[in-house]
Amino acid sequence: MEIQFFGGTAFTVKGKKAQTAFDVEDLSQVKDFDIATRSAFDGAHVETYEHVKKFLYLPGEYEASQVLIKGLLTGQTIIYKIVIEGLSFAHFGSLTAQPEKEVISTLGDVDIALINVSESFNEKEVQKLIETIDPRMAIVGGDAALLPKVREESHAQIAEKNPLSIKKSELSDDVTTVMILPV
Repeated sequence: MEIQFFGGTAFTVKGKKAQTAFDVEDLSQVKDFDIATRSAFDGAHVETYEHVKKFLYLPGEYEASQVLIKGLLTGQTIIYKIVIEGLSFAHFGSLTAQPEKEVISTLGDVDIALINVSESFNEKEVQKLIETIDPRMAIVGGDAALLPKVREESHAQIAEKNPLSIKKSELSDDVTTVMILPV
């Protein structure tokens, strides 16, 4: 499994059988991906993209290319949870506040959380979210100026390379590993 950070809230997850792009603005970068999502729920018109099998921009439950997808609305952000090859990923988009308890409960177990740090969702909010959802791994992206604070607050490690290759067997069941991927 390969996870790549593109900056901002943009991540991709590539498995052997399916590929998902979260908030990648230039979808030509993810040509022939199975799924692409847009987490901003702002009523803006959303185009369809021919080179992506399924483009999601609304909350709900979906399936594409043997990938289960759940979109949960919290504030103006859709949190997308996907399950690829036995690993569950949650992409938290551009949060401005902690998700409601009902949303967290509906989200369920998360193996890998993709979280954005920003002025409106700072390092302390990121750490609180990590503690609340208790994933096996959290990968933090977003505002580069805030990443050193995330590293200090969450004891995050900086990955040697981007994309990051992971195996389910390498994820700890006991402690959350927090990673920052270089852009």
